[in-house]
Amino acid sequence: MTILKREMGYTRVEFMRTLPSALHDYEYTVEGEVITIIAPEAADKTMIITLGSEAIRKIAMIRIPYIHVDFDFSQVDEAVYKRFLAQFDLYFKKGGG
Repeated sequence: MTILKREMGYTRVEFMRTLPSALHDYEYTVEGEVITIIAPEAADKTMIITLGSEAIRKIAMIRIPYIHVDFDFSQVDEAVYKRFLAQFDLYFKKGGG
């Protein structure tokens, strides 16, 4: 069972705005806080993203929003979720360098 927990530097609105681009190769549904993604390699298997609460990280006078995001890859094998995360992370990375 593979569960991944992240704190992502996005508000819920920003996350949902970016999501369609990040999932352009995947069929998915959104029901409230739960995003169900169908793995193209195995149509009977799904990957689940659950959005948690938004929070603010304070560093001196800077306030940075973030959201708790849980990924459930328990129905798919390692190759499938790693391929998914490679694409997902390309769209959700911030910053330079």
